[in-house]
Amino acid sequence: LDGQWGVLDPADMRAAARHLVSEGLADPQRLLISGSSAGGYTVLMALATSDLFAAGASHYGVSDVGRLRDSTHKFEAGYIDSLFGLDEENSETILRQRSPLFLADQITSPVIFFQGLRDKVVPPEQALMMVNALKTRKVPVVYKTFAEEGHGFRSSDNIKTALEMEYDFYVEQLGLPRSGV
Repeated sequence: LDGQWGVLDPADMRAAARHLVSEGLADPQRLLISGSSAGGYTVLMALATSDLFAAGASHYGVSDVGRLRDSTHKFEAGYIDSLFGLDEENSETILRQRSPLFLADQITSPVIFFQGLRDKVVPPEQALMMVNALKTRKVPVVYKTFAEEGHGFRSSDNIKTALEMEYDFYVEQLGLPRSGV
């Protein structure tokens, strides 16, 4: 991903999904995408750069990479610049081009967001700004917060709740019958 974070990772997800469809292993009308942290960022970028996925789930994913860069600890500060291929001349442009928040007008698929309110890596306002941007455009959105969680859920009850909510969200978005699962 060096220099291409936000470009290559969603492209890989699209390629994998298309491959599954071409092999007859997935329904092209029912493709879903889910990820946490950097994977949640990939979800949002994939939804912003294609209409391939019927719905997505972002678990504490990055929506504004500029804010991530500004708030990350000094140990990783240069790492983000490297991942995005930033220099003095291109940083502002690239950070906007690769921030799902600034691409929210291109997202049409429903999204469910899960966020720990104690997250210091990807603070809750990242998810909330994205939720509000999508709601403004009438994109179906669900936003579930967990008061005692940080970056990465630890409580088995919260993990179970998030998984059940994600499943129910997909069932609803895809119009599937509810099973007893």
